[in-house]
Amino acid sequence: MAVVRFLYLLLVINTVIAAPSLNNCGGSSDDRFAEVIRGSTNNTFTCSLGPQDTGQLEWRVQWFPTAGGQQREDGAGQCPSPSSNTDTCTSKSLQPAFIPSRTSASHSVMTVNPTELFNKRVVSSGSLVCKVNSMEDRCTMDYITPASGTCSTQVVTSSSPWKPSISCTITQGNSSRGRYQCQGSYRKQGTSQDSWTSTWVGMSANSLPHGQASCSPPSPSLPPDDGRYSFRVRLRPGRQFVDAGTVELRESGKLSSVLVYLKLLEVKSGNYAHCLQSVDTVASQLGSHTDMIIAVLSSGAVPK
Repeated sequence: MAVVRFLYLLLVINTVIAAPSLNNCGGSSDDRFAEVIRGSTNNTFTCSLGPQDTGQLEWRVQWFPTAGGQQREDGAGQCPSPSSNTDTCTSKSLQPAFIPSRTSASHSVMTVNPTELFNKRVVSSGSLVCKVNSMEDRCTMDYITPASGTCSTQVVTSSSPWKPSISCTITQGNSSRGRYQCQGSYRKQGTSQDSWTSTWVGMSANSLPHGQASCSPPSPSLPPDDGRYSFRVRLRPGRQFVDAGTVELRESGKLSSVLVYLKLLEVKSGNYAHCLQSVDTVASQLGSHTDMIIAVLSSGAVPK
């Protein structure tokens, strides 16, 4: 009997956690902000219902009419229960800026048009709430101009292995929540493996939104194998990915530097003893390439 009660409790807990769920506002791995884009008439956010959500769905907005003032809550829309004979949703006090609709028995969509708002603080300071019975989910709204700019990747050959250095110049971006960040990531060419992951860091955004800002995400941890790697940067606010170029990375930059060293010595073909002595003097730089260099020298293929 105790086991049955425990399983029943787990079922109840799981049911509570599952419903309802607001999508299109970051997601579980992101920062859970519902971005409302300036000038866009079609910002959409979806409320997904679980099988236990049989009641009427309420859309609400909680916001601050003045900075530091008292919070206000307005009805944004209402949709009938899935078992109802109608799929028609009703707009509330925030229409026509907030228009709800039902797309299926388990999904309702809120379309936000900030151009219809007299007071933009509704979206710059508010939270969007979807509620069924006593359960709800919410996302903080951020009134934004998506960040844009240019990025590039340079190779630091003085390290072993070579390291990428990513930098960006941000020319535009505005966030009512101060979300100015960038995230660098990479993928090795010629493989099916995607490794687009790295740490979010803040931009030097004091000049935004009225000027430029810079952003240098930390270099991703690369595997030790050589190859060509493509880099990109994700910018906030917005969800734009900016191409940061493709570069060649090696486990060590030693091979080419030693060949240049021998070239500068003007080593002649057949002068192997001097060549090998030169190799020995830079053995600490050669590492795993020592045998390769000796083989090249012994074959007579010495740089002229």
